[in-house]
Amino acid sequence: MSNSSQALVRAADLTWVEYQARIEADSVVLLPVGALEQHGQHLPLDTDTRIAVALAELVASRTAGVVLPPIAYGARSLPRSGGGSSFPGTVDLDGTTITSLVRDVIREQARHGVTRFVVLLGHGENDPFTIEGAVLAQRELAGRRMQVVVIGWWHVLEPADVAPLFPEGFPGWDLEHAARIETSLMLALAPATVRNDKIGPIDAVAPPPFTMIPSPASAVPSQGSLADPRGASAAFGQQLATVIVDRLVDLLRQHFDPAKKEERSGAHAIP
Repeated sequence: MSNSSQALVRAADLTWVEYQARIEADSVVLLPVGALEQHGQHLPLDTDTRIAVALAELVASRTAGVVLPPIAYGARSLPRSGGGSSFPGTVDLDGTTITSLVRDVIREQARHGVTRFVVLLGHGENDPFTIEGAVLAQRELAGRRMQVVVIGWWHVLEPADVAPLFPEGFPGWDLEHAARIETSLMLALAPATVRNDKIGPIDAVAPPPFTMIPSPASAVPSQGSLADPRGASAAFGQQLATVIVDRLVDLLRQHFDPAKKEERSGAHAIP
């Protein structure tokens, strides 16, 4: 394999021969799963996908991994964690659709010989459906050897990591939709997409702790952000991205390291 192809992390940029070589080298394959969902008046609709792809590519560059094209639509946006479906631009897939997509991608990668697979979430509502897809795929692998990790980038963060952004106290991950953490990450990872002049106060509305169908528009702030995005910064976003990538790499090394997995004694370690 040429040095240039070795440096590439996007599967779509590789030829089939180069991709085959990565598989034969036991590369970790990552699938970002995001959404097309409103993210306030200052962030683009594909925020969840952009963050997941950017972080996946950074992880892949550290682990000689490969990043598949993302699943760019997500499971149903909930009012208490995503603002709901009433905002124009949000596209909700049925949970069974997400499950089927993830199952099919994993099954196909296993068919080609991939043994280490990561589903990296950028949209919280995808979590149970991607897990279900991974479980169903494993049932169909017919003895093929594959390990699958399903994880959201926020799962590796500790309260102390985000505390500096919230002198008044962290409102919780559900309300952190299109607020300071996502805005900080986007300022660091995709600054040209952030409408800085639209970062402002939001209505004092707290989504109810239940889901009503159909959801009343009055249940969420009209701006779309569920908490105040003011105070976000590119510097803090870069700091968070570094922490997230470091921890994801450490997690994958630990989980996929053949020295710690007797059943994987013939595999290569993550560099």
